[in-house]
Formats: sequence, C-alpha cells, structure tokens
Amino acid sequence: MKRSVLLSALVLALAASMPACGGGTDAPKDPTDEKKDGETASAGDPIADLKTSVDNIQKEVDSVFEPIRNADATIQGVSDLPKDLKAAKSKADPKKLMAEAAKLVDGGEANLDSVTGLDPDLKTKVQAKFDAVKALVAAIKGLPDKVTALPAKFDELPKKLVAAAPAAAKAAAKAKMPFGVSAEDKKKAEEDVKTLEGFKTTIPTKIDGWKKDITDMPAKAKDLPAKMKAAFK
Repeated sequence: MKRSVLLSALVLALAASMPACGGGTDAPKDPTDEKKDGETASAGDPIADLKTSVDNIQKEVDSVFEPIRNADATIQGVSDLPKDLKAAKSKADPKKLMAEAAKLVDGGEANLDSVTGLDPDLKTKVQAKFDAVKALVAAIKGLPDKVTALPAKFDELPKKLVAAAPAAAKAAAKAKMPFGVSAEDKKKAEEDVKTLEGFKTTIPTKIDGWKKDITDMPAKAKDLPAKMKAAFK
C-alpha cells in the first residue's frame, strides 16, 4: 500500500515538472535574433533600405541624364523623318510633320492628326520619336533643379552603408550557424552579406559616375534646344 502511494506521488511530481501541452519548447533558437537593449521588432532591414535607396537614385539619375546622353540619336531620328516618309512612299507632307516636331522644342504639343496621309504604322513610329523628344525637353528643363538636389541624396548612401554593417555582421553569423536557422533564412543571410559586400565597391563607383554626369550634362544640354530647332525644319 505504501509502495503504491509513493509511486503515485512520484508520477504526479514528474507530470508537474513537464511543460504543458502547447507550451514552451527546447528547440534551439537563433541567437542572432535576440534583441539587444533598446532594439525593437520594427528596427527594419538596413540592407534592404540601402538597396532601395540605390535603385531609386539610379532611376532618378537615368530619368534625367539618359535623354540628354542619347540626345544626338533622338534628334537624328526626328530629322530623318522626311527620308522615312519618302522610303515608305507616304503621302504625308514632310514639312508639316517637321513643323509639328518643332513645337516640341518649346514644350508644346504636336498634333499628328493634323498631318494628313500618315498611315497608322508610320504614325506609331513617328509618335515614338516625338515622345523621345518630349522626354529630352523635359530633362533639359528639369536639369538645374536635379543637379542641385541629387548630391545630397548621393551623400546619404555612404552613411546608410555604414548603418547596414551591423546587420551584415548579424547575417554573416546566421549564415554560418550549423543549426537553429532554416534553409530559407540562411539563404537570405548569405544574399544580404553578398549584397553589402558588393555595395562597398559599387556605391563609390556609382557616386563618382553620377557626379561626373552632374558636371558634364549641363554643358551638353545647353546647346540642345538650338540644335533641335536647326534640325527640325
């Protein structure tokens, strides 16, 4: 009897010492996920933020400088339109078409519907060339403001590169962990490390190229309006 009571008490004691169903787990945790003092779950991803900043600046730079960089080809494409009309045996008046092109130089709108005899396929090609001119004119007009505003954005990138270093160190540690990290998380950690290492080289190179464009493009843009007016006759 006493032996039975002792065994029952032992079973109850063991049951009390075990975690309840659905409670805690002894599975290994990723120590790199532990928050430091003052760190919150909304700390963000500085590496992703850096990549987004680089991509956004590159898009902004391209929208300003690419039309100017390609200006000679854009102007030539429009000035060749009379030859294109002749080759297509079009009945459209080349002088009327070039007069519409000239409107674009001063920020006006061309009206291709007013050019009679322009077949649909040729009209589509002409519109594409006119759109390139409009983008060029807009880039020239917006260049002074962009040249003033862009350097401050360039200067933010090295700061963000430094700010991302602790996240890269954390990602490197996670990528080397033998357990406690899922394959998906480990792959992302490896990609983050690779991304930041690449940025250490590419960001300074990009900034140097962007600054060169800021210096060179205004000088080229200055002569483009006159060049377009001379060509669109």
